[in-house]
Amino acid sequence: MHLIFTPVGQRLRKPLFGSRLIQFIFNPNDGETWGDVTGEIRDMVARNIPNCSIDDIEIYETDEGLALVAKIKYTVTSNGASVSDEIITNL
Repeated sequence: MHLIFTPVGQRLRKPLFGSRLIQFIFNPNDGETWGDVTGEIRDMVARNIPNCSIDDIEIYETDEGLALVAKIKYTVTSNGASVSDEIITNL
């Protein structure tokens, strides 16, 4: 969650930590924007959390198209063991 909601460049000594999701706030609520958000989430996780892999991302609208929700399924591997989970969050 910290990675998703921290803008890139905001962390001292970690200028690449975070996401560019803030840039999509005023974009149209359509499939193209959803694809861009999905790509940003996949890229930032790959860049910042190497032992985490994104299994699936589902983005859908709520509040009659005024808000987006992301359902992110992921797997974390550590010491040869893998744990899968999911996050559901408003974007």
